[in-house]
Amino acid sequence: MKRGAQDHVEREFGYRFKSKALIAQALDATGMGLADGNKRLALLGDKMTAAAVTVEWYTSGAPRASADRLIQAQSDAELAAVARNTDLVEVITFNPGLSKRKALASARTLANALESYPWSHLP
Repeated sequence: MKRGAQDHVEREFGYRFKSKALIAQALDATGMGLADGNKRLALLGDKMTAAAVTVEWYTSGAPRASADRLIQAQSDAELAAVARNTDLVEVITFNPGLSKRKALASARTLANALESYPWSHLP
């Protein structure tokens, strides 16, 4: 994990994480580290976020079209924009075989990192 990464993430998200190991895993976009980098956390984050958004939509009684808009807001492109706007890209560890420029252009890579964060506080 890059120096100062945990402080940066906690400041940006306003949450103090309990597990430094899980934050390091969430920041690992190499796919080579423990548990395939952040891929497992990202999968969990993606599904849990979709479930939370769907429950919120369902209980609101809003029309189906609004559910589609809420789900679209969770797209890779939207999540990547959040990762860029919060400077999360400065603390992500990218695959060494991939140039930083190419990694930054990958919406999926950035979305995975962002999707990993809500679950970094698990025990």
